Amino acid sequence: MDHEKRSCPRFDCRGLAGVQRLPADGATFPARIENLSEGGCLMELQVPMELDLNQMVELTFEVNRMAFRVQGQVRSMRSDFQIGFQFRNLSGTRTNQIKDLIEELEAAAAKRRSEILE
Repeated sequence: MDHEKRSCPRFDCRGLAGVQRLPADGATFPARIENLSEGGCLMELQVPMELDLNQMVELTFEVNRMAFRVQGQVRSMRSDFQIGFQFRNLSGTRTNQIKDLIEELEAAAAKRRSEILE
């Protein structure tokens, strides 16, 4: 996790993903989602992609059999492969779907922690 202060906690997750520059040029770069919060996510690209800080992109990802397509903005670049995105222009419905997914991830993390303590 980044050492900066976050307004929303991030939860580890795994799923297939894709990143496309906006305005769309037709090329979607394959990726994997690594963690997720209500405000954004970290993705690991399969191949390096030229992106700039604050650049707008379209993100697609699937976690726990839930598929998402959202706009994002590049907020951090840990390497040529690990990119942090902040979600932008989410509809109320999409925001609620991400919150539902976060609740599932949070419950799964709590269950793992309790199993470790037993």
